[in-house]
Amino acid sequence: MTKRVVRAATPQEIAKAEEKQADVAAKPAARFVSKKERSRTVVLEYPVEYDGTVYEELKPGRLSGAEVSEFAEILRGIPDGESYQVQMVAFFCRVPEDVIAALDSDDFLEVSDAASDFLPRKLQMAIEQTSETGANTPAS
Repeated sequence: MTKRVVRAATPQEIAKAEEKQADVAAKPAARFVSKKERSRTVVLEYPVEYDGTVYEELKPGRLSGAEVSEFAEILRGIPDGESYQVQMVAFFCRVPEDVIAALDSDDFLEVSDAASDFLPRKLQMAIEQTSETGANTPAS
């Protein structure tokens, strides 16, 4: 059994940590300024309850650059022959995959269509190409 030793921080260490936090807080954040729609609300005909939360609507939306990279990593991890639809919709709606998997079929198709509208153009083209060839994930 390993013992864990905890010690109090010195006043200098505390000051340094507070200074670092202030620097992070002072750094300006980039934000979207476009007036174009970045998300769409889909009211569910058949709400879903998951982990104590009732989902009556879902809001798929556009991704940031960092999120596109994260989404591409998810797609790369899906084995050939498996669908990526549930993961994609969950990612674009920013909800757990179990919520999407539990949706009524009509709600699932409506939310999927809405999420697809926010796919980056190049990913849309890649998905269309792979659909034609029978592959399940976009080509890199």
